[in-house]
Amino acid sequence: MVYSMAPDFPGAMKPVVLAKGFIDKAAAHPDTKESQKMYYYKGEIYFALSILLEMDSSIAAVSSNDALDTLKTWETGIKLGEKYTFEIERAVDEKRAVAYLMAGTLWKAEKYAEAGEAFELCALISNSIGILDTSMISRSGLSYDNAQMIDDAIRMYDQLAAVNYRGAKGAQLLGDAHF
Repeated sequence: MVYSMAPDFPGAMKPVVLAKGFIDKAAAHPDTKESQKMYYYKGEIYFALSILLEMDSSIAAVSSNDALDTLKTWETGIKLGEKYTFEIERAVDEKRAVAYLMAGTLWKAEKYAEAGEAFELCALISNSIGILDTSMISRSGLSYDNAQMIDDAIRMYDQLAAVNYRGAKGAQLLGDAHF
């Protein structure tokens, strides 16, 4: 998928909502519900939907967070075989790259709360295929820390501590955030 920064929200909304209806039917149909191709397209459609829901939450009866949770279907799709594995991994890489560019821009503009969310989105996207992206979790925590969003920083640092990220330094970040 190619993403444009053009503000054609109504033009983007209609086909994504229509596609959501079709993919939901495919996910429920006995012939396609366990199809790797269906999981690939479901992730693509729900990611686009999550972006649109951030702009207008009334376009579908699902929240942006629920739409993003659907990305986990990509991991299920990968487990089903090799045929669409490359496409799923490419889709994840593309979406993560876009989110990372956005996060970096927000960080440079000192919009730390928004940068924290964008770095967290990067980690969520990587996690959609079973990759724990400690670098993005760390950057998210540091962004939230700079924004004085201590509960969110602690949530990120807890994830790092759980995998012993950078040993004592990771534990220090978590401890410092609690004070």
